[in-house]
Parts: sequence; structure tokens; C-alpha cells
Amino acid sequence: MSRSSGPERRREPRQRMVQAVRVVAEALDGRVPARVARRALQAIVGAAEGGSPRAMWLAGVAYEHGIGTRKDPIAAARQYGAAADAGYRKAMTALGVCYWEGLGLKRNRRVAVEWYRRAAARGDGDGHHNLGLCFYHGHVLPRSRRAALRQFQRAAEQGHLASEYKLAVCYLEGDGILRSPGKGLRWLKRAAHGGYPDAQAYLGTLHYNGSMVRRSIRWALHWYRLAARQGDGDALHNLGLLHLRGEGVAKSIRTARQFIERAEAAGVRRHGLSKAESGLLRR
Repeated sequence: MSRSSGPERRREPRQRMVQAVRVVAEALDGRVPARVARRALQAIVGAAEGGSPRAMWLAGVAYEHGIGTRKDPIAAARQYGAAADAGYRKAMTALGVCYWEGLGLKRNRRVAVEWYRRAAARGDGDGHHNLGLCFYHGHVLPRSRRAALRQFQRAAEQGHLASEYKLAVCYLEGDGILRSPGKGLRWLKRAAHGGYPDAQAYLGTLHYNGSMVRRSIRWALHWYRLAARQGDGDALHNLGLLHLRGEGVAKSIRTARQFIERAEAAGVRRHGLSKAESGLLRR
């Protein structure tokens, strides 16, 4: 046996764990065969049983989303709880979500907020964002735009896309903060380039209207298309309008109808249509 065999074997569990993490990430996008996901879950569960808080959290993710196994919210909450008790901040937020939504646990939003606080105190971006939403909407916590923005800012500084978008909208619309188009656009573009569909659709509309940015149908189409690929209802609806009117694209009632029907399936009702345009879509 060579001298390197022992250390190489000791690295194998870590290598398997790294591969398992990649598999879980790809499985969330539906890009992993079932057999690969099952092997990944075996490696994760083994590491979790060995006491790894990160593996416990990953096992929770796998059970919650049915990666390598059937969906099991009770098992997911159990794994999140074990990881959270061990101090793993991502698991604290995940456990908070379980309490908030009643996922594998009895719904208790006060307990959920307490877990969000603990996660945020350890610097978790999702924890900051969820805590910000509670302040923003006045859920459990007193409604406070200032407190919400403080949490969104901390999450956004970590690259949290949803918080970048919320911060952008607050600056652009003067919601709870002095209006600042410059700061708002910087955060909006950052979220859009990061792939956040709401930000992409919003930026597309700014380009279409020529509001705070140069008017450009080409750039409006670019951002609407990116957002539509992720199923954003507003982007789908606006693409439908552009095809219906032949703005920047070939006029096509059939394509317009398809986009607008997809938007409706995503929860966006028809709007901004003249009577004549509504009539064309009904044909």
C-alpha cells in the first residue's frame, strides 16, 4: 500500500459530499437523473449521521424538494432542526420557513420570526430578507419600512437577489426612503444581471417607457425575454402586447395570444388592451 492511499481515502467522503452538493443544486433546476440524485442523497445522509450540520441542512433540502427520494416535509423539518440546533445559519432560516408555512411542523409564525432573527444575527442573507419582509408587511413584527430596508440592505450586500430588487424598488419609488433613481437603478441592474426575473421585467418596462433610462424597444425585449423564460407573468404579458402591436418584433396575433395566455396562467390578468386588441385576441 502506498503512503498516499490513507489520506486519499480520508478525502473521499469530502469529495462525495462536494459532488452531492452540486447534484442537489442542479436537481433543484430539474437537471439531474433520479439515480444520480439517489446516490447524492445517500452521501448526504451518511455525512449528516456523522454529525455534519451542513449535511443535515442539505438532507433537509433533499427531503423538502424530493431530491433522490419522495417529498417528506416532516423529515425535512427534522433535519433542518438538527442543523439549526448545531448553529448552521442556513438551516435556521429553513426551519423558520417550516414554521411559517406549516411545513412538517405546526404553523407558528412567532417561532418562525425568532429563527429568522437567529439566522440574521449570524449573517444569513435569507434570514435578513425574510426578517425584512416581516417588517415590511407588518407580519408578527411592527410594520416598519426603516427596519425592513435595513434588513434588505444587509441581505443585498451579500448578493441576495430578492433583497437587491426590494431595495431597488424602494429607492425608485421612494417607498420608506428618500427617492433616489441612481441608487435604485444600480440595485435593479444588479438584480437583473443576477437573473432575478422581477428585476428583469421591471428594467424591461423602464426601457420600454424611457423612464430613468434611454428608451429602447430592443432592450425592453431583451429583459422581458429573460424574465419570461423563468415564467414571470408581467414579462409574458408585455411580450404578448409587443407581438400584438408589432413593436420590435413581427406582428403575430397567434404569438401574442400564446404569451398572454401564459401570463394569465401565471396569475397576471389581461390589461392595457384596447377594445380592438381584445377583439383580435378572441378570434
